[in-house]
Amino acid sequence: MASGRETRLAALKTGLATITVANGYNQSVAEVHRGFKHHSECQNRPALCFNTLEEPIGYFAQTHDFKDLMIDIWGYIDIGDPSVLTALTNFVSDVEKYLRNTWTYTGWTDILNQRVLEAGRDDLIGIFQMGISVKYIYTRGSP
Repeated sequence: MASGRETRLAALKTGLATITVANGYNQSVAEVHRGFKHHSECQNRPALCFNTLEEPIGYFAQTHDFKDLMIDIWGYIDIGDPSVLTALTNFVSDVEKYLRNTWTYTGWTDILNQRVLEAGRDDLIGIFQMGISVKYIYTRGSP
């Protein structure tokens, strides 16, 4: 049986791939990777990757604890003209919309921060980073 951590990470990878125009989003995600990838490693864009950070543990009850799984999500998109960042802004909005409205663990997820790296004059790739926290309760001894 998969741990609570693995279950949530697998659901995130599968779920982010459902961000498509056909599902009501502005962009269709072409690649999703578990583990950080540099934008040059993502051949098809828009692309997302995510990696876990720390995982603080807190006391919940006599036989249960909770974890606060911290995750960084990175997004890469071709923006064409660097003076027009609408595609990047829409991509960030799509991921936020998915996490707040569609994901299985929406009620247990907080978006902690967002950083949009606006491209320089010669850079045609838009990049964003979003930090999220996913809380879950587990039986002590079986995280």
